[in-house]
Amino acid sequence: MNALQVTPQSSVASAVGDSTPIVILGMHRSGTSALAKVMGRLGVWMGSAEFVSRRTEHVLLQACNQALLNGYGGHWSAPPQLGTEWVEGEVARSIDTEARRALDDLENHSVFAWKDPRTCFTLPYWRTQFQREPVALISYRHPLEVGASLKKRNDFLPGHVHALWESYNRALLDAVAGLRTVVVSYADLTRDPVATLEAVRASLAMFGIRIEGDPSDAAQDIEPDRRHHVFDELPDSTVTRQQMELWETLRALPQHTEHFVVPTLSEPHAASTELLAQRAATIRGERATTELQLQLRSRRNLARTFVRRLRDPKGD
Repeated sequence: MNALQVTPQSSVASAVGDSTPIVILGMHRSGTSALAKVMGRLGVWMGSAEFVSRRTEHVLLQACNQALLNGYGGHWSAPPQLGTEWVEGEVARSIDTEARRALDDLENHSVFAWKDPRTCFTLPYWRTQFQREPVALISYRHPLEVGASLKKRNDFLPGHVHALWESYNRALLDAVAGLRTVVVSYADLTRDPVATLEAVRASLAMFGIRIEGDPSDAAQDIEPDRRHHVFDELPDSTVTRQQMELWETLRALPQHTEHFVVPTLSEPHAASTELLAQRAATIRGERATTELQLQLRSRRNLARTFVRRLRDPKGD
């Protein structure tokens, strides 16, 4: 692959098919937003201003990901159990037009990136849409830190968060099979952002992706005290054996690899799987109730309009 030059946010255009996607992957609250912001500052194209949110997420891509999770009966907080053929299913095909619209905003630049944690599950679909196989930029974080953060933001209980953390990271590892990968520890990113970004840039350069932005400038967006919840150890009593195994696997991932080999892991604990399945079922029930309420409200409004016209047929 030829070396790719990138200028700040990004004035380098290329023909569709010549662009290289960088997909930033990780569980929610695991540093993906920070990575996306600094990648943009390094000069990687993140999308047109009208489509990029304050969290540096491409709203069209995010909407596609939400549609996929919802369409297969899940939610970001209770992802669905996807089989092996789902990317060819009716739900996946139903977003093709919107997916192409989103990629049209990205693929006319030499290197582009996006982040949305839901892509841990939906990446198999996007791999069928890209002109080239992406580079996966993986960010991982201690599960207890993720748990503390989601407790504060969403009031999620530890068991739910740990099952969710496990589900996302397992899906991530499966989704990047065979891809070029770069791995970042959130602890390293916050502890020494300049050195971590220099390592990311060096790893990408090994794949022929040369990013000319200055890590020192980009790192200004990462504050050392950003890591509000700090854990170093993972007590056996806090997580399942399978979650402990997954944590050790993430910590042992190579900094970069040309062809990612999915590590062998034990099956998740049945209680973790059941917890997420029950939450997904609850969310589906809430959606059905909301939809029914909207239908009833629409029918009431229609009935009121009909009654008014009967009483005053000459009225507007």
